[in-house]
Amino acid sequence: METILLSLVAASMAGITAWVLGRGSDVRTANQAIVLLLVLSMMGSMFFSAVIYLYHPGFTNLIILVAFNMVTMSVFLVPALLTIINGDRKLEDLFRGSPVKLRTAVVWAAIAFVFAAEVFMGWTLSAVAGALQPAGNPAEVYLAVISSSSSYWFVFTMAAEMALTFATMRKRFLSGTLWVVGVQPLMMFFSPTAIDSHAWAELSFIANAVIMATVFAFILILLRRNRSFSRATMAYLLCLILAYTLMMAGLLIWFADGDAAVFVVSLYFEMAVYMYVILDGKSLGIHREEAQPPGGERGTPTFRTAPPRRPLQAMKQRAPRCCKGPPVALEDAHSMSFRNLKSIGLETGALPAACGRLSLALTQCLASKKDMFSYGHAVTQSPTPMHL
Repeated sequence: METILLSLVAASMAGITAWVLGRGSDVRTANQAIVLLLVLSMMGSMFFSAVIYLYHPGFTNLIILVAFNMVTMSVFLVPALLTIINGDRKLEDLFRGSPVKLRTAVVWAAIAFVFAAEVFMGWTLSAVAGALQPAGNPAEVYLAVISSSSSYWFVFTMAAEMALTFATMRKRFLSGTLWVVGVQPLMMFFSPTAIDSHAWAELSFIANAVIMATVFAFILILLRRNRSFSRATMAYLLCLILAYTLMMAGLLIWFADGDAAVFVVSLYFEMAVYMYVILDGKSLGIHREEAQPPGGERGTPTFRTAPPRRPLQAMKQRAPRCCKGPPVALEDAHSMSFRNLKSIGLETGALPAACGRLSLALTQCLASKKDMFSYGHAVTQSPTPMHL
């Protein structure tokens, strides 16, 4: 019965965190950022208080921990009320001169609060389940954190949280990176340290190796196809490769001497990369645009390509109009210049009369609101120089 209740708590934690992260990806104003940090900080402070109470039970400590949670809530609740009273503002309008964007700081603060909530949640559930370890000095605290973070209470809850987030936000990941992001919950789930079983350790290690090799091969294939990835996508792929490399090194160390510290660090790193991708709000993948191909359905994704150049024959067939008269092809503009010059008498040397006629012709073109490109092109391209 106790295991069932703890499992329901873990499932609820995963669902709530996934929902909050999904909403946090759309944060654009100060009030939204404050509410996001308020919810995540409350989740972390509650599980932190639970850990403290498990090691130091008592009514007095319970009152102190409740007061601590109320103070934590007021730290973010007061600014939220001020933004409602004084008016909300966009994050990009605040601290414009700062070298670090305010939204980036909000994202990393949210990731830190999620870390605290997940670590203390795993510690709390492990302790309630009967694995309460001593934590009287920093070394014992370190061992307790590593032990709880490598247990199934932390690993499976994080895997469920990542899977729910991916299911609700998969439209943000475009072609090329959709399956790369989708396998991250699987990598988190198949953690050999989660279950104390030799069979599970072997099965999860093989599954991790296969998934990791497949992801590396898929990334290399994408990079060889000369597709235009965004800078955010390239940074994500690089960080993911580093996280998986660190994870494999941690698994080897754990199999060798039973130390799961490096593997736990790789889990933290992978979780940070995943959460940053979710909260950053940028679409990952190959640039594409919605187009309607001939005879196809509207909205079919196509890769962006350079616009086709117009052939020379098509340009020649364009018929710009002069002030009055039928359209004239561009290829006849050169010969038309001689006819225009003859019509105004410029070839005879009558310069003043030619200038007057030219001014009259331009005035008539402006009055008729016609396109004068053909006429101006014919005059300026004439081989006879004009020095007015």
